[in-house]
Amino acid sequence: MSLKYIQPFDGLRGIGALFIIAYHWPGQIIRISHGWEFMQLFFVMSGYLITMVLQEERDKFPFKRYALRFYLKRSLRLFPLYFVYLFFWLAVYWMLPDNNPLKEGVEEVHRHAAWLFTYTYNFMTMTNFLRDVDYSSGLLSTHLWTLSLEEQFYLVFPFIVFFLNKAQLRKALLFAVVAAPLLRVICYFVFRHLNPDDPFWIAQNLVRMPFLQMDSLAFGALLAVYKFEKIENPVKIFRWATAGIVLIYAGNILYTKYVQGISYYELTFGKKIAENWMTHNYLFVYIITMVNAWCALMLLCVIRGHRMSWLLESRPLVFIGRHSYAIYLFHLPLLFLFFALASAVTPLHDDHKRMLLEIPLFLLYLSFVCGFAYLSLRYFESWFLKFKNRY
Repeated sequence: MSLKYIQPFDGLRGIGALFIIAYHWPGQIIRISHGWEFMQLFFVMSGYLITMVLQEERDKFPFKRYALRFYLKRSLRLFPLYFVYLFFWLAVYWMLPDNNPLKEGVEEVHRHAAWLFTYTYNFMTMTNFLRDVDYSSGLLSTHLWTLSLEEQFYLVFPFIVFFLNKAQLRKALLFAVVAAPLLRVICYFVFRHLNPDDPFWIAQNLVRMPFLQMDSLAFGALLAVYKFEKIENPVKIFRWATAGIVLIYAGNILYTKYVQGISYYELTFGKKIAENWMTHNYLFVYIITMVNAWCALMLLCVIRGHRMSWLLESRPLVFIGRHSYAIYLFHLPLLFLFFALASAVTPLHDDHKRMLLEIPLFLLYLSFVCGFAYLSLRYFESWFLKFKNRY
């Protein structure tokens, strides 16, 4: 199976980006409590694409050139925009006077700079809790743990692909798929013992630790090393898997409400955060693995050509998918900026008025974010990307 450009992958990225944006949207009409599933999709897709690249490079080059090419290309793709993002907010923090209320909002980047600049931010909540230091995160950094997790994967995985033969690689990936859920169960009880009063902290660490998230990347990698030819109709299996996940969610919500007498709103502390209830009724034990498998099935359907081309190859979704890196990186600070500008134009304190304007505001915000991402890719990121083909 050779690597080639699969346009519907950009469409999938576009759908994932839209769900993540909607997940963070502070609205009443556009109000979803699930977006993390599509974050898993990005992890599974990364596992597949990176494994495909590494397998081709391994067969062409000795290790030194193989590693150099991979790390230079990944650095040129990811580092420039990421570090500009961090340096920008640090500069804002240093320039603002101490009595400026905005300084408190950007202080988090300064406070967590060591974690952010070393791509270890996914360890921050755990380590700072153990050190009895503030482990809260804000609008500018709360989403950056995913980039740290991926960088740690990139740091280790090229060595695994190069030095293991195909049989050993398959066994290692299958081990990761089986071991990660078991480790999540063990770590849940450890985390609950450490911090029993904060289920959100427990859930955060269950998805942010690399050894607890390795099955998502392994599921994608398995798609690259196995052809799965015995699965003749992945679409049918994908539909059944989708129905199963929906039923599990629905059953869990109904059981919690009518048997345990706790509403979904109470479980999430009135927030649109699915992680707050992931530890309730031990849902995390099986739902993360099921979602990873569901994402892998989705990719298999696309790889096999069984796809809704009218949707996944549509120009809007492909556009969003191609610009998804900048969209993801900037969508939260741009959300704050957008509402600040919108409030200056028309007061949004009235709840009724906000509901009437919510859909137009969301579409305007989406255009705002996509326009920013387009300018970023065309006039900044592309300057670095042109060097990728020189190595």
